[in-house]
Amino acid sequence: MADFVAFWRDSEAGAPGTFLNAVNMGRVQASVSSDYARYLATDPGNARGILFRGGTYVKLRAPDAFGVARHCVFGVEDDFALPDVRQRLDEGTELLPGRDYSVYLRLLPPDAEFSAYRADFVVSLNSGCPANGNAGTTRRIGGFHTLCADAGEILGHPLSGLGAGDILPDSLWDLLHRPCCAPDGMTFVPGLGLWADVYLQSGTGAGARSAFGAGITTARCCMDHVDDLAAVGKRLLSDEEFQVAAAGSNEQGRMDARPETAGGHTDNNGRRMLSACGLEDCCGALWQWLGGGGWRFTDTGDAFHPIAVNPSADWPGGKGQIYHSDGRSGLIAGNMYGNTPAACGSRSRSGSVPRSVCDDKIACRGCAVPA
Repeated sequence: MADFVAFWRDSEAGAPGTFLNAVNMGRVQASVSSDYARYLATDPGNARGILFRGGTYVKLRAPDAFGVARHCVFGVEDDFALPDVRQRLDEGTELLPGRDYSVYLRLLPPDAEFSAYRADFVVSLNSGCPANGNAGTTRRIGGFHTLCADAGEILGHPLSGLGAGDILPDSLWDLLHRPCCAPDGMTFVPGLGLWADVYLQSGTGAGARSAFGAGITTARCCMDHVDDLAAVGKRLLSDEEFQVAAAGSNEQGRMDARPETAGGHTDNNGRRMLSACGLEDCCGALWQWLGGGGWRFTDTGDAFHPIAVNPSADWPGGKGQIYHSDGRSGLIAGNMYGNTPAACGSRSRSGSVPRSVCDDKIACRGCAVPA
């Protein structure tokens, strides 16, 4: 049974199941038209279901193999529920933990029972097109990230009780609600109107990413992290942004040993290291660089009146020189493994580390503005 029926085509006006009128002509002009700022939503109380909001219309190109129509517009008047997205998987029967899934609209050919073009939903780990599909008959219209490990029971936490493989609610994105960069491994932070990486940074340069189980990138100075994130369309969180994004994390808890890979950790109190919107390892895992920074207090000046002295070091590649023995400080947040638990938390900060320092106890997390 098809999920969608074409209500307009740019040829064969008046064909069964199609309606050519002024309203529909206006809808076809846009690639996506919706009555809502976002047309994909989580299904309340259903950790593996999503809703396609009624009043949304998506344009999909119909290739010649399916007929003479060049474009079809598909839509639903009322909310359309996918109560269990596992039933729409192109491969396998279960959602894998800590993975990025894409939601596709797939064109179906006419059949003898219903002559109008039809479409249905497909969910896939592939970001190009579903398995056994092709770019000409499918369109990627959204996606989501799955929780990497059981959240456990956390009193008052919005993700309490979710299991590994469940949809991370704020990670659900669509063509009208998404970050300006690739959405992989990211989740929306409602209080900020920003998207943030679920995991600490892995990789460098154009290979920088947010990925469950990947090796965490450390021993890299703040300014190199800035370049890494910029290469993939992201930036560092600010002091204030980190405070909001990390809210709901494991306050006053830390890991006993250094984490080598990203995500899925539990602190010394047995509590999952998970923020309210789904960020992993914000507190008590590794320090994280924040954006901005200031001048450290030194013997030659203070934070407001730094005294210029002879350069103490050159940046590799002729990128300027560092003044003062300590240089310009950065701000790091969240605290780290092995430290006093009471010192760890969403508002834990240190301003004593120069931005030029490379330390294996300091990582970073990216964020991005909406597209």
